[in-house]
Formats: sequence, structure tokens, C-alpha cells
Amino acid sequence: MDYCSFRVKKGVFEYNILGRPLGGDHRILREVLVDETYRPLLKLLPPRPIRLVEIGSHIGVFTIWLHRQHGISEAFCFEPDVSSFTLCQFNLGREEPGKFLLHQQAIGGTTRQSEIWIDPTAHARSSLHRDRHTTLAHHAKIQVVALREWLEKTQGDFDLLKMDCEGSEWEILEHCPTGLQRFSIIIAEVHRHPDGRRDIRDFAAALSQYGFTTVDCDGLYVGRRN
Repeated sequence: MDYCSFRVKKGVFEYNILGRPLGGDHRILREVLVDETYRPLLKLLPPRPIRLVEIGSHIGVFTIWLHRQHGISEAFCFEPDVSSFTLCQFNLGREEPGKFLLHQQAIGGTTRQSEIWIDPTAHARSSLHRDRHTTLAHHAKIQVVALREWLEKTQGDFDLLKMDCEGSEWEILEHCPTGLQRFSIIIAEVHRHPDGRRDIRDFAAALSQYGFTTVDCDGLYVGRRN
């Protein structure tokens, strides 16, 4: 079976998400909807629906969770893996589709044609960096858009930037540091730098130079602009 509907109930909220039973999607559902890994973020948000950019939207679970828990006025969601993007379209389309703008692209430091390496048993680990996967991973051609260039074409500031892009957060940081100042809060799953020498503490130190105070740096990076 390629797809099935997962029904998840947590407190007063009930979610029905289409996912891949053999593609590792149940792990993301547990992390976001059951364990609510991102719950500490809620106390940092303004008391109104927010404007979100999500890099690595996977099948749309985080955006759905945040919209139910807090409210989203507008979300820009980027997901290059065609299978995950299709599921993201379906799942977000059952919420309030006018609020969510989906892009079948990766966000990176530079605009280019590239390859995404995919583990079919764990699509959430899709990455632009081949060495993060086993020899069983396959690849596909994708379009990468520089965050700096995308921001130049998009008006206004944003309440939240959420990144879970399997190592690409480093090239975004290195090529678009001033553009990050258009976000009030950044939350990111930070992986070791592809060179193997830098980790989440270095990521936090770099963002502090651009006006962000680190709120949390244990597993997830959470920073708030001063």
C-alpha cells in the first residue's frame, strides 16, 4: 500500500493526514502531533495569526499543527521531493488552501539546478547532500532557489522561519545572513555542517551576529530577533 490516512488525536485536536505507511511519515506525525516537539514555540508568537515561511514542508504536518494551535494568516511552503510535495498539496488543501502557497522547490544559498537524494523509507531525510544517506538512496533533479532572491521578490516581513532541510540551513545562513533579519523568529532543526566541523552551537553563534537571541539550542535551534 503506497498511501493511507493516519488519524491522530491529541487533546481537543484531531488530525487526518494522508501519508506513506512505508515512507517513514508516521515518525513525523508522532514528532509533531503527538510529542509536540514544537510546542515551546507557541509562547513566543504574537497573539494573532502569523506569516510563515517553511523550508522543508514534507507532507504539511507542521503547518497544519501550527494553524490549528495558533493560526496562520499566510504561509509559504517549500518542498522539492515530488512525492512529499504531492501529499503536502493534498493535506494543506483540506485545511484553508487560500492561506498556503506551495512551491515544489528547494531553498538554498544559491539558485541552481541540483539533485535531491531520497531515502524511500524515510522521505523526511531527503537532502541535497548525498553523503547523508545510504547507498540505497536514489536521486532526482530539482530546482534550488536562493532565499535572498526569493525575499527580493516577496514583500513584507515574516513572523516565523521554520527550517528542516537536512543540512541546507548552513548554505542559507552563509549566503543570506541579512535576509534573515526579515524574520522575527527562527526555528530550525540544525544538522552538522557538511564539512563536519560545525554544529548547532556554531549556528546559534552566527545568528547572534545578526540580532538574534538564542531561546533554545537543545536539539532544535530557536532564536528571536532583538
